[in-house]
Amino acid sequence: MKKNFIFMSIILIISLFSLNTFSQTWESDTLAVRAILDTNGHADVSATAVTDSSGGRVVLLNLYRKGIEKLPSEIGNLTALKRLFVEQNNLTSLPAEIQNLTSLDSLNLKNNKLTALPPEIGDLASLKWLNLQINNLAGLPAQIGSLSLLVDLYLRENSLTSLPTEIGSLSSLKILELIENQLTALPSTIGSITTLEWLELDTNQITSLPAEIANLSNLLILDLTSNKLSAFPIVVTSLPKLENLHLSWNDLTTLPAEIGNLTSLIGFNFIGNKITSVPTEIGSLSKLNSLDLSKNQLTTIPSEIGNLSYLMWLTLSNNELTSIPPEIGNPKFLTNLELDSNNLTNLPDSIIKLTSIFDLDVGYNDLDTNLLSDTVMAWLDKNDPDWRLTQNIPTEIKMISYNNPLSLSIGTYNPSIFIKLPNSGNVILRVYNVRGRLMETLINSYKQAGKYTINWDRSKYSSGVFYLKLYSGKSFFIRKTVIMK
Repeated sequence: MKKNFIFMSIILIISLFSLNTFSQTWESDTLAVRAILDTNGHADVSATAVTDSSGGRVVLLNLYRKGIEKLPSEIGNLTALKRLFVEQNNLTSLPAEIQNLTSLDSLNLKNNKLTALPPEIGDLASLKWLNLQINNLAGLPAQIGSLSLLVDLYLRENSLTSLPTEIGSLSSLKILELIENQLTALPSTIGSITTLEWLELDTNQITSLPAEIANLSNLLILDLTSNKLSAFPIVVTSLPKLENLHLSWNDLTTLPAEIGNLTSLIGFNFIGNKITSVPTEIGSLSKLNSLDLSKNQLTTIPSEIGNLSYLMWLTLSNNELTSIPPEIGNPKFLTNLELDSNNLTNLPDSIIKLTSIFDLDVGYNDLDTNLLSDTVMAWLDKNDPDWRLTQNIPTEIKMISYNNPLSLSIGTYNPSIFIKLPNSGNVILRVYNVRGRLMETLINSYKQAGKYTINWDRSKYSSGVFYLKLYSGKSFFIRKTVIMK
């Protein structure tokens, strides 16, 4: 009996001690949150309104857009905190006590006024996600390299001019975003982050890449848009898993044959450079889905472009192309083809093979302006048995309006065309052959509203399919006819 009494007493003492410890811990967390709120003039905001708890501890603190100007030292008392969100505030610095947040795995400091990070940032041993976008950071402390579990690091829109060599110690990092900074180079240690999958360097001042970039064997996305590259960074062609490469708006004058080594490439953007040709090795990019070479100085495109069997988007706008190789008709999945603002005088007949196309832009070229389609789109239904013979421009059914107020019919046994005009205005009636070539203009004058019969002398035409297109104001109407002799 005595032993049982002693045992029960011990259990009671332990329980009371645990309850007291729990009470003190919860109270400590609440007081810390209260201190943060009060320091920033939020006496009217309850601690529970900005926190989530688990196991009697505060594990989430959300201070989004609370006008926070300072995190007091009490922040260090939240030792169970896992997620801290202080986005869109006015913080200019972080207290050294942040080092106590060893359970923290997510820290969002986006859109503040931070000019520096304390070295204690390196003590956040559990940190996996760190967002420092849109601040005024001029540098990063060497201790950033101690964040061995960090997976995502976002640093867009700061004032970074360099990265510490210790960044190479981020052995778990997968995403490194450095868009819109003032970087001129990357440290060679960048090559040590072999886990890296996403490297965004858009809008910096980078002139070259270190050779160690080749060690990033898991890199999927590399964005170097709007930098100061004057020579193609050959080192990127050694990246075996690279799927998206963005080199637009640099000062590149050549596209090397080594580009063909990137056999995993899905998207390649090379807008606004100064290349005059494309190597035949481009045809080795068998997985390529999107290729944008617009705003260069291209005069030719190699026939190997036809080897890109999975290509869906091809943009060659604003170059100096005078012709397109017939192999352009090979990629059966091509849906978008932009050839505008070149010096093209014709399109290859093979373009009618692009049965998946729905956006074809060939404006601002030297093409025959008398093509049946004013906007160089489809003008005959794909279901029409003569569609594939009609012209060298893909079809788009919306160009034909079956509810058009205009009326046009053709006499079966006499050379007459009958039209009905609902309104007065300028009227044009033209005849096109099966390839969209203008054969004859039958009317080009002002007509009053009403019905008209036009004689059409078909004796000078050979047998074949022809199309009549009637324009009146902003409306037009198309009718197919077959002449047999």
